[in-house]
Amino acid sequence: MVFYDYFMRVTNLEKYLERLLEEQTKDGLFPTYRADNKKDLSSPIEQEKATRIENIGLHSFIIEKLLRLFKTTPKAVSSFKHGLKVILDNAIKYNDFYLWRWLKNPKRPDYIYPPDHDDTARAIAIIETAKEYTPGLINYFKKYNKYPFELFNQNYTKILSKDLFWIGDNFKPILDKTRKEKGIFTFARDYGFKEHNEIDPVVNSTVLYSYLLYLKNKRSKKDEIVKGIQAYLTKFIISERFDKDFKERSRFYLSHALFSNILADIINLDRNLFSQKVISKLIGKMKNYSARNVLETAFMLGALLKTGYKGKEIKKGIEKIIASSRDQIWEAYPFYQHKRLNHVFGSKAATSIFCLEALRLYEK
Repeated sequence: MVFYDYFMRVTNLEKYLERLLEEQTKDGLFPTYRADNKKDLSSPIEQEKATRIENIGLHSFIIEKLLRLFKTTPKAVSSFKHGLKVILDNAIKYNDFYLWRWLKNPKRPDYIYPPDHDDTARAIAIIETAKEYTPGLINYFKKYNKYPFELFNQNYTKILSKDLFWIGDNFKPILDKTRKEKGIFTFARDYGFKEHNEIDPVVNSTVLYSYLLYLKNKRSKKDEIVKGIQAYLTKFIISERFDKDFKERSRFYLSHALFSNILADIINLDRNLFSQKVISKLIGKMKNYSARNVLETAFMLGALLKTGYKGKEIKKGIEKIIASSRDQIWEAYPFYQHKRLNHVFGSKAATSIFCLEALRLYEK
């Protein structure tokens, strides 16, 4: 109780929120910042010296969490509405579907990629969140034809079914349809990109999260996609692969803790989806996780708090988060990487929203 009293004295989440919102541009974007890769992930990206890019990946994490954490705060709701427009403006129509890629109009030719399921999942999660919290805005867009009607109502099941593959014991895609574990390829394979495609655990957890939101809003039951990805993620977590260096598990992501944080969001959506064995393995990994920076601390704490864990690691992590803020915002730390070009990406806003999430969960 003494620590909680201290926590309440030194944290004013509304002040942190106001400072975070200063990072949003007039166009509604929370930018991402690119810097040269550093082997030492404990040092922050110098955001002021880094290159700003218009990526929707981090942007979508930020605006969704803003709304879910501060849904009764008008400034947060307004930020979400402006941020939603950025998501909708970045949709690209491929044949009959609207998909997203990490940069819609990259300024560098080596940054041109096809649509991917990661950014598409994040965008659909935002649309489904808007349907849940700001249905009036969606109805306004529909009524005045601001965006194509099908952008809000496309068949996500069909989109995912095109890239759902069976997984072998080595976690590679195979054609044996008797296996129950299934995963989604990172890049949409019908659009000309075959090289470096893989089934990534962070991408698949993001897809499963957004798909559950979609099914919830449609009042649809769990299907083969849910059960297949759930089986793949279960197998991944309880295998030895979950205990090894995460950079070897994922082409773009750096941390077991981010994966665990997203998986904890899934568990909150459906408490019956994963066994207690999986949840216990997740908690065990996180409470013993050596966070390399405050962003990873926030990932870790969020995962533990969402799963109901109340051990001593919580207080220690909260103290680190409080102590590491500067002028009511947190430094930008690497959120993901681009191995081929040796770049890392992050932002103050991305670090801060996960820190605020941990503080909000502790407060509750």
